[in-house]
Amino acid sequence: MSVMERRVQILIERAEYERLERVARADHRSVASVIREAIGQFLDSGADDKARALDALLAMPVDGGVGEDWDDAKRALEPTGGDYA
Repeated sequence: MSVMERRVQILIERAEYERLERVARADHRSVASVIREAIGQFLDSGADDKARALDALLAMPVDGGVGEDWDDAKRALEPTGGDYA
């Protein structure tokens, strides 16, 4: 387990907190652990998108000649509204 070094304080709506409490109670966990897990999933989600884009790029056929325009190829690999910059 990693050592937690920073404290974060946020304000959320009552309904959001009540939902977090229900999730935490159902899993026999603290609200803080549910929030930490959600943050981890959010931060990791971009890496998954980039890995899928790389897999799609590597799966593209190589014809050895002049292929399609790079901007067209890049658009084909990006999910709607995605940004791999």
